[in-house]
Amino acid sequence: MTVGKTQSVGFQVGVRKTINCSLEELWDYVLGKGMPLWFGDSKEEPEINKELHSSTGNYGKITTLVPQSHFRMQFKFNSWTNTSAVQVRFIKAKTGTTLSFHQDKLTDERQREEMKSYWSKVLNHVSEEFL
Repeated sequence: MTVGKTQSVGFQVGVRKTINCSLEELWDYVLGKGMPLWFGDSKEEPEINKELHSSTGNYGKITTLVPQSHFRMQFKFNSWTNTSAVQVRFIKAKTGTTLSFHQDKLTDERQREEMKSYWSKVLNHVSEEFL
């Protein structure tokens, strides 16, 4: 079986990192000032069932929003023909908060590797904000 390939939702990828801050701080940062790091600049506020568009053409729509726990969204890079599903989780840890990105409905191994690299860079940038 190919790494990351599922029987029902195409390819998937997940990355996570523990960030040195409280869950509340990280939640506020990711859905506020830090949004350009993972989604792109957007004039819209992230709210449930509201479409988001970045200045670079990325598309998103939050479908589930559980404050200080997780959110799910439809997600599409401007260069893609497909829309994927992203789940972002915030998990209390001994030394801060674990931020987790899980994405499925990716078309192939190339898109999976692209997003694995993308989310890993996002996590490193977010982590640097709390050093």
